[in-house]
Amino acid sequence: VCKHLVASGTARKIVDHANYNPRVIEEMCEKYKTTEYTPASFAKAFVEFLNDPSSIWSSAFEGQLSADGKELLICFASLGGLTPLKKLEFAFQQFSDARHDPFNFGIRFRNALRELDGSFLMSHQESATGKISLQYHNPSVKDFTDSITSQTDIAREIVRRAVFHSQVTHREAWKTISIDELV
Repeated sequence: VCKHLVASGTARKIVDHANYNPRVIEEMCEKYKTTEYTPASFAKAFVEFLNDPSSIWSSAFEGQLSADGKELLICFASLGGLTPLKKLEFAFQQFSDARHDPFNFGIRFRNALRELDGSFLMSHQESATGKISLQYHNPSVKDFTDSITSQTDIAREIVRRAVFHSQVTHREAWKTISIDELV
């Protein structure tokens, strides 16, 4: 299979693809073990998977993230993208305290962040200020979280728990929720 990927030029397409991610490689290798592929059909399936990677994010979201990891990712999505760590921490504290013990919040936040950083999210530190911000690991993660947060029940919870104006206003789908639905 590897020889075919290289010889056909598919390996370069995979590495250069906007949705390339080590998790994608892992997922496709797992699929290869359990599905009968020819080298050519595997190469084709791999590129198709990169073109629509929602299934990998859905699988990871449902099967590999803790409840706090899921909530943190949804909270991050509500903030709209590049977000300072402190802003995310405050938003998440308000977002999650409705259901969790606030005394363990710091530990829960750090554990959830550890789950997401490097896969769904990517952190970076500004050299001048030392401040840490987070962003989506790649565009396919944003596409996935957009599909999750556009679900009416999740959008309603985001609006209910929002602490920043931008959490409510940056998505058109959330603007259609009526006040009566929030009560």
